Amino acid sequence: MIGALIMVHGDDNGLVLPPKIAPTQVVIVPIGNDENILKLAEDFSKKLQNAGISNYIDNSEKSVEFKFAEHEVNVIPFRIEIGARDLEQQLFTMSRRDTRERFIYKINCNIVSAVSHLLDDIQVSLYNKALRRRDESTFTAKNLDEVKKIMPV
Repeated sequence: MIGALIMVHGDDNGLVLPPKIAPTQVVIVPIGNDENILKLAEDFSKKLQNAGISNYIDNSEKSVEFKFAEHEVNVIPFRIEIGARDLEQQLFTMSRRDTRERFIYKINCNIVSAVSHLLDDIQVSLYNKALRRRDESTFTAKNLDEVKKIMPV
């Protein structure tokens, strides 16, 4: 099962886990040590945790680029980024691991609803991608000649 999961959901940057089986679904990355940024990260984390969405705050001393790469390697499907400029504009960014798309939201949005929606979308997107790949790789041979065309001996 694990081998099949890696084979089906891997890409050039490593493994992409569907949110329903990922040990951690969301990582919150505060950019900078501003007290207001950390307070907002904690608020988001508590709301997500209360809704049953596994998450943690990465406020380590590593560079932002290193943190992002580390979270990809640790197969976290989704990232929330909160920086000083974002906070000034009352915005924050959410990034998907599977498509690398980034979305900008207002701080006063319903964080649980927004994250839940995107996690569900990631789950469906990964499933549909795997299904398409399976269907494109599957054929029905009606006789031995058809098999020999596809798989020459």
